Amino acid sequence: MHTKVSADVERVLQRCFVEVRKSGHRFATVEHMVLEMLKEAPVVDHLKASSINTETLRATLERFVSKMDAQPGAETDSEPTSEFQRVLQKAILGAQFSGNREVSLIDLLTSIATQRESLFGKRGLTARSRGTRARAARAPHRGR
Repeated sequence: MHTKVSADVERVLQRCFVEVRKSGHRFATVEHMVLEMLKEAPVVDHLKASSINTETLRATLERFVSKMDAQPGAETDSEPTSEFQRVLQKAILGAQFSGNREVSLIDLLTSIATQRESLFGKRGLTARSRGTRARAARAPHRGR
């Protein structure tokens, strides 16, 4: 079965690379990815359902990203870190394993959570909270 990336995931990844270039960062990191994901209602809803304070998470990530080496005023060619690539690859494999035809934002979020448990704090995303993928997929999409 061929698994493709959903339009939502594609949009998030495109925004991520635009922001990375605008910031003058050479590498797109998982932190950049999550910052862009936090602009998507299904992701915010999923994190809140997992008792994760999205505003605190956003502030923490923004602080981290702001401390990264940058070339101010110069839009640079950027590339994903190996961790960024692994997270995306793991999301694709996870969706395939689950029999899904598309990689959703929740698949991507789950992949990040398993790759980087510390990113979501002690509460983190658990196997139980990952089960909300189906609910998130059925929820009406609130575009931004």
